[in-house]
Amino acid sequence: MNKELAKQTGLILIVDDTPANLDVLSETLSAVGYDVAIATTGERALKQLERKSPDLILQQFPKL
Repeated sequence: MNKELAKQTGLILIVDDTPANLDVLSETLSAVGYDVAIATTGERALKQLERKSPDLILQQFPKL
């Protein structure tokens, strides 16, 4: 990761059913300063939203 990047702030909710994707995204975003919440299903994502509204939601799209 480029050390010259400015630290970021905000909460990002990642919704994905693949643990490897969650790991890579959450580690990368955390490394630059974002708070990260994860959910492995839509139902869990909705429960996360009840607790706190994120600034951004990243969601995996279903395979076609």
